[in-house]
Amino acid sequence: MTIIVNLDKMKVTEFKDRFKGPLPKANGTEYRFSKLKPPFGPLLRNTVVLERDSPGFKIDGHIVRWANWEFHISFDVRAGMVISLASIFDMDMNKYRQITEVRPDISRVARMVTTVGNYDYVVDYEFKPSGAIKIGVGLTGVLAVKPVKYVHTSEIKDKEDIHGTIVADNTVGVNHDHFVTFRLDLDIDGTDNSFVRNELVTKRIPKYSKTRRKSYWTTRPKTAKTEAEARVKLGLKAEELLVVNPNSKTKHGNNIGYRLLPGSVSRSLLLQDDYPQIRGAFTNYNVWITPYNRSEVWAGGLYTDRSQGDDTLAVWSQRNREIEKRDIVMWDFKNKSMEVQEQDTRNRRTKFSIAFIFIFLFGLAAFFLCLVSEFQTAKGKDLKWDGESCYLPETHAFGLGTAALICLSVAQIIGNVLICKGFLRTKKTETTPFGVFLLLFSWVNFAVAVTLISVGASMNREQRYGKGWLNRECYLVKNGVFAVSGVLCVTTLAAIFGAFAFKGKPLVQVETQNKIHTQNV
Repeated sequence: MTIIVNLDKMKVTEFKDRFKGPLPKANGTEYRFSKLKPPFGPLLRNTVVLERDSPGFKIDGHIVRWANWEFHISFDVRAGMVISLASIFDMDMNKYRQITEVRPDISRVARMVTTVGNYDYVVDYEFKPSGAIKIGVGLTGVLAVKPVKYVHTSEIKDKEDIHGTIVADNTVGVNHDHFVTFRLDLDIDGTDNSFVRNELVTKRIPKYSKTRRKSYWTTRPKTAKTEAEARVKLGLKAEELLVVNPNSKTKHGNNIGYRLLPGSVSRSLLLQDDYPQIRGAFTNYNVWITPYNRSEVWAGGLYTDRSQGDDTLAVWSQRNREIEKRDIVMWDFKNKSMEVQEQDTRNRRTKFSIAFIFIFLFGLAAFFLCLVSEFQTAKGKDLKWDGESCYLPETHAFGLGTAALICLSVAQIIGNVLICKGFLRTKKTETTPFGVFLLLFSWVNFAVAVTLISVGASMNREQRYGKGWLNRECYLVKNGVFAVSGVLCVTTLAAIFGAFAFKGKPLVQVETQNKIHTQNV
């Protein structure tokens, strides 16, 4: 069902109902807890825990203070609960203390419950005295359903997909996904932070060693220098993910930072070129790291369900910016299909690689054809004169020049198609100035080269008595015309590759959003 509303006139301007089905019955669909009977009804007795002396926390406006924690809490109509300026103060960081007692694990929870459509989302930020932050997401509410003509699975025809499960008469609970996004701006002892992938690797013990053991495992840390090196698909290999301040050390020389402890990993099963997945390309990886940018707030774009996927986190990250010792942001997601993503990525890279090989080969062919044409042009000794008219025979430079013209044109067309797909296919892009310059430079070189090659090749076609080339006169190509054309072929080729390398970046118009700070003092 599609409804289009004119918000200026506050009127419905278009209504489309593309599907009609039987109206599901209400029998046996009661979901209210108080109306249900055992084993689904209420047998439990409520339990209340009271803090004896005081609430244990203080609220000053939007500032919450508890134990050694202090944070700002607010609400955004789109993002929901926003935790910012979260700081943990460790007064005993420089003191060594053995723990010889069992202590209760007491936490302070900031909770948000919001109704989105038919679902109720419960989001918890759990702050622990140890400095850990545990984030939990719960989902309840009513199923997303659609009407069907079936009341039993035996009625479904062979190979027919009802895209869900029959949960009541004429009612199907539809298959769908929920992806939860967390944007964490971790400022650990300042903004000079780095992302470390601490890989757990197996080491074989040398044969000459005295121990009978055959192997052990150790860690191999690697600091990500660019955005591409920081993209993570959880579960592919054993590694620890940390955001650290390399300039801030503990008493024993370890970097101060936070480690991401991921929960279960899910994935999107849609194909890479499917339109919802293009808009949801931020789910291609579980973890992304980007430099802080006040305009980069919404991972799915400013208008997610109306976008073409050109202003998402996946697009921003294509710039592959430096992230080492920078003010960085961690994005944490559930994952999409590992097998589909890897295969689709390989296919796309293969297509682009083949296209660039063709561009290079055609451009190189044009260059060599121009060089060979330089030595095959008509010479003065070939000119014949009958007293009134001139004559020049056709040379190999005509065919070679024509072939060079075709090769250069093919390279230019393929190159510009790739460039347009890279950053000129939508209206919501902001091209880099140098990329625009190289693109224009390639066209200027191409135009000059085409002109020189066309004129040079046509002059080496047969110029008959009384017809000549222009005004019934015979013309010879000057030395160096084809050589210069060959050089222009090379510069055109270089400009095409350069323009693609400096492809545009998305233009995202988003106001600033509260940042999440975590500090270890």
